[in-house]
Amino acid sequence: MPELPEVENVVRALRQDLQGARFGRVLRSRRQIMHGDRRPPQALLRNKVVREVSRVGKRIEIRLSGAMRMYVHLGMTGQLAVVPAGRDLAPHTHLCIDLAGRAAQLRFRDVRRFGGIWLDDGRDGRRGKPLPAAGEDILAVGLPRFRQVMKHPRQIKALLLDQHLLAGMGNIYCDEVLFRCGIHPLRKASTLDHDDVKRLHQCIRRVLRAAIRAGGSSVRSYRGSRDERGGYQRNHQAYGRQGRPCRRCGTRLLRLLAGGRGTVICPRCQRAPK
Repeated sequence: MPELPEVENVVRALRQDLQGARFGRVLRSRRQIMHGDRRPPQALLRNKVVREVSRVGKRIEIRLSGAMRMYVHLGMTGQLAVVPAGRDLAPHTHLCIDLAGRAAQLRFRDVRRFGGIWLDDGRDGRRGKPLPAAGEDILAVGLPRFRQVMKHPRQIKALLLDQHLLAGMGNIYCDEVLFRCGIHPLRKASTLDHDDVKRLHQCIRRVLRAAIRAGGSSVRSYRGSRDERGGYQRNHQAYGRQGRPCRRCGTRLLRLLAGGRGTVICPRCQRAPK
């Protein structure tokens, strides 16, 4: 699933390609992909101008003229990109929006269909499934606020995965950050001392920013808005490396369940809680 670094790279590309664009014809091939307003997307989106493209956590937010908001969640395999209008439609392309005056389209593709698009102009009458949670963006959270969140008695990985609190991290970057900090994923956040919390906060920012610079992690199907692969997977120390030797101490990496997700740890570098 695309996490904060991957979504940030998508947003940066879309910001260049969409800023100031006017939407034209809207073609939707799968009704269930869109949620929010009950009216047809053609009536809601046609002639709307893109004012801003931004991100909170893993969620893409496109602000349009007329108080309309378009939220996009990529799910596990979603792709949102501006492409030449004449390009053949890739399988599982569910939405195409012409960009007026340009030979280009904004297209949304989602093979596994866990993603979606939400339209909201502030009126009542919502339909479809609710918009996935997006709490405080984890890269925007300062150390004082982070310390408050870490007082929670939940296991640390489950806490970091909870998008209602700190939005942006998923399985990949939780594994990477906790390994680099030497923190076991089953340890309760409230047991971290003052220095542990500071080190964890710094490590999260360092890992996520490095992953953004590398274009994200392409471990399965992820590609950016310009069909490019990320490169941060070459720097993974834990995620996807179960059974291999730890790059620090040589101990065989193990896989366990934490926060409801398969998790890779080094049993020597990340001591289990008592």
